Amino acid sequence: MQPMMRVFGAALASSALVLGMSPLASAAPEGQPEFPVGAIDWKPCAEVPTIDCGFLTLPIDYGKPNGEKFQLAVSRRKANDQSKRIGAMVINPGGPGGSGVDFSFGADRYFSKDIIDKFDVIGFDPRGVARSQPIKCSADLLRKQPSDHPKTVAEFDQLVAFNKELRADCRKQSGPIFDHASTKDVANDIDSIRRALGEKKINYYGVSYGTIMGQHYAEQYGKNIRAMIIDSNMDHSLGTWKFLETEARGADGVFNEWVKWSDRDASSPFHGKDLRKIWKDLLAEAARGELKGEQGNVITAEDLGAGVVSMGYGPSWKRFADQVAQLVQGAPVPAKRSRRVRRSRTRSRASSATTTTCASARGASTRR
Repeated sequence: MQPMMRVFGAALASSALVLGMSPLASAAPEGQPEFPVGAIDWKPCAEVPTIDCGFLTLPIDYGKPNGEKFQLAVSRRKANDQSKRIGAMVINPGGPGGSGVDFSFGADRYFSKDIIDKFDVIGFDPRGVARSQPIKCSADLLRKQPSDHPKTVAEFDQLVAFNKELRADCRKQSGPIFDHASTKDVANDIDSIRRALGEKKINYYGVSYGTIMGQHYAEQYGKNIRAMIIDSNMDHSLGTWKFLETEARGADGVFNEWVKWSDRDASSPFHGKDLRKIWKDLLAEAARGELKGEQGNVITAEDLGAGVVSMGYGPSWKRFADQVAQLVQGAPVPAKRSRRVRRSRTRSRASSATTTTCASARGASTRR
């Protein structure tokens, strides 16, 4: 993505508009009761002392601004060249469940020099995620989760019952923030960050699910945006079925590109071979429960499909091809790799991701 970042950097840095600093605003987000936004008490981040970290106290329910509060974790990587500083750029890596604070720690390796020199990079952990009062669920209950790919009516009913039990448990463990973790709430938080920073307008960069955050922010606070880029766009206006359909088409496109790479690149272990047939046979083997990881864990057809999605992020064509070649040869892939996609997120991140998705789906303006 670095070439895109260079283009983005040039577009932002070449603008003549310089954001002025304004006093802390007390006006409320659009359509919400009025409430004050305090300052962020910046201190060096424990992980990267050259970056500032702090917390912003915000209402859990923006409809009740004087009600219970939570602490939103925020980070700030100051522009390297303060004499040429243009403004602040809020960033989010997606998920949902990704830490924007962690994202900011490596911002100098991700964004172009133009961006790092001329913009304060502002990361934040969305409400319910990481350092921002994370959504919690019972580990014992999560370990009892049935298959999330039911093949019979009975298995489907079992999954529905489990999901209801899990929802009740997570609400009990997490408290009020569980019911206020939608992307619309996050958009309100982003504007609260803008107000706390004293910025008249902000720039925004979001990846994957972070694009939905950007869409919501633009929808609610378009007048407060100087520039925005949303990378790997997702459409929040789609219903659940249509959304999954677009995701499936995207995965299919990734698979086709992987096959094309294998056909043209001699480094592929499948170069000159019928990779589509090999993959079809491997899926059949997985469906029969015959694919095993190094620790004896079963690798399902769903795991293989998740691997296709994962490799597209790099893209990591060669690494995935080598792993698949091991499976084809009967050599088990190390458990750490074979469960890479399904187990890559911690239990808490998976909980916050599910909560955010479901909370957003309940909102009329968030059809996700």
